[in-house]
Amino acid sequence: MKRVVLFSMLSFMAVAAVVLTTYSISMKRQIDIAQNGSRAQLEAYQNIFLSSIDNSRHLPFAISRERTVLRLFEKRADRLEVNILLKAIQVRSGASAVYAMNGKGQVIASSDYDQPDSLIGTSFDRHSFFEWAMSGREGSTFVMGNAANSPGYHLSYPITLDSKIIGVAAIKIGMSELQDAWKAAKSVMIAIDPNGVIAFSSNRDWLYGTFVPLSESRPEVPRSEGLDIGAFPARLEVVQGVSMEARWIEIGGLRYLLNEHRIQGTGWELLALVPWSDMTDNSLIKALAAGLASMVTLAALLLVKAQRMKARMELRVESSRRARRIDREREESLRQLADSIAHQIRNPLLGIGGNANLLKRKLPEDESIKAHLGTIIRCCMELEQVVASVRDYIHIVPAARVPFNVESMVAKSLSTAMAGVNPPEQAVIWHIALEAAELPLDEILVGKALHEILTNALEAREEDTITIAISGKWETPRLCAEDILAPNGKCYVLTVCDSGKGISTEIFPHVMDPFFSTKPHGTGLGLAKAKRVVQIFHGGLAIRSPVSEHAGCSTMVQLTLPTQAELEIE
Repeated sequence: MKRVVLFSMLSFMAVAAVVLTTYSISMKRQIDIAQNGSRAQLEAYQNIFLSSIDNSRHLPFAISRERTVLRLFEKRADRLEVNILLKAIQVRSGASAVYAMNGKGQVIASSDYDQPDSLIGTSFDRHSFFEWAMSGREGSTFVMGNAANSPGYHLSYPITLDSKIIGVAAIKIGMSELQDAWKAAKSVMIAIDPNGVIAFSSNRDWLYGTFVPLSESRPEVPRSEGLDIGAFPARLEVVQGVSMEARWIEIGGLRYLLNEHRIQGTGWELLALVPWSDMTDNSLIKALAAGLASMVTLAALLLVKAQRMKARMELRVESSRRARRIDREREESLRQLADSIAHQIRNPLLGIGGNANLLKRKLPEDESIKAHLGTIIRCCMELEQVVASVRDYIHIVPAARVPFNVESMVAKSLSTAMAGVNPPEQAVIWHIALEAAELPLDEILVGKALHEILTNALEAREEDTITIAISGKWETPRLCAEDILAPNGKCYVLTVCDSGKGISTEIFPHVMDPFFSTKPHGTGLGLAKAKRVVQIFHGGLAIRSPVSEHAGCSTMVQLTLPTQAELEIE
């Protein structure tokens, strides 16, 4: 036993070492692969970001020099004509919107003039890109919120007439190419603007949030961003750290591998967050695979032993089945013999008994003769009872199966057993504990089997009183124990314990043999009948005596009853 325990402990430690080592190596490799992949992604997204801006940076200047636009400010051009021009520029450039503002920041012409949510009439007077253009500089600002209808990067340039700034030409870049590229990314992508606000994110729940608090000494932040979500953007609860030489960030209770890249000259920062769980899951799978391989190796060492144990178990099962088969064949032979003997005895017995009664009536009054005839008649009646008992044992035929209440059946069997033995009322102490059950069996036959068991228990009384406990409970298929039961069905176990004299070791092997009895009267068929009944229903009957683990129980009899009504009757 000690060797088995030691071998098991060493095996467990070896497998654990393999699993932990494999996990550590795999995790480091997963982190390296994720970091290299994220760096390549961030470089590609930076190029998309910069090209989207650089390809359109010249447009505000070109629009500010368009004669049609200038004539609008001189009130010599039709507004629709300008809108159509801006629409054409927007289509050629791929920008989200192209528009012109007057000196107060109000949009007076726009490429989306024919849309319900057109920018025409929108005021950008509080935004930095407008203020920069009005001061004579080129402006660029990312604007989010309702002020711009949808988020976008705005580029601006002043519109001058006679060296005087009279308005602003601007375009809006929606960054749709960048966001479309993010849809295919396995990582969570984030773009943070120079103010620390999340402008773009593949996780929409994080949009317009921040990782650090914005100081209220910076009122230009909400103004320049065009936010309509409160005084300041909401701060996301984050935790950062380093594990296995890699930086990680935890947002909303979920951990990510952190890779960041600053876009030089813009103040923007791109982040790629790889779910930490993806890496741990892959590493865990590999570690478990390695552990499984080592376990298979160990299992190979135990295969011979397992096969030997299996062979011994099969031999034991086969021996048990053979013993049951022999037992059934022996009982069948006994039943046939008993049937033949009962038939051969019954006919002469009827003649003897009938003639004895006739002689008793016809012969003259003689006490001596009547006494002898009475003895003959009494013996005939006793033999008739034996024959009836034998025929009852032989011809046990179940009726139709109708679900019956176990508690009611136990009460009836108890009553008939008490009436048959008729002990003093105070001589029996009953303890009954039954789990509720409706069994689809033959109530009369099951009741007879229990009656025989209770009769034996009552007749085992040696002292003034005897205690008999009857319990019933449901058991799972694994605990039903008898392989003759349906493998997927539950069973109900009735247990009878008595505090009588018990069964001696000499006679215990024969207690269920037909016609075996140590009583001065009876046929020795009581337990044989009970066993026959439960076998008919694919059940089991087991007897134990003595019973050491139950105080006050000398003999325990268990009836195991299956509950699957579709089982074929033997």
